Amino acid sequence: MSEELLPNYRKPVGEGGKEVIEKMYVGHAAMTKAFVSLLQPQKDDIALDVGCGGGLALSWLAEKAAMAYGMDHSDVSVTKADEYNRDAVREGRGLVQQGGV
Repeated sequence: MSEELLPNYRKPVGEGGKEVIEKMYVGHAAMTKAFVSLLQPQKDDIALDVGCGGGLALSWLAEKAAMAYGMDHSDVSVTKADEYNRDAVREGRGLVQQGGV
């Protein structure tokens, strides 16, 4: 892992942040899918993913739940999550916003 990319694992910024998010889509996929499976979201559930990153879990939550909200402190992550979940957002099943907790 490149030392210059390391801070982007905490709060993605710029092109390095976009690169890290792309790596997370692949590297975190199995763990994220297993976690969402354990949650067993139902069609009438409302889900909140705090620290949603690039929106991978959000996409699987939006497939099952009535509504999936995502929040992240990184504007790069919010933009990527919004793009990654374009259909759910457009259809009103997903919403991504920037914020801190």
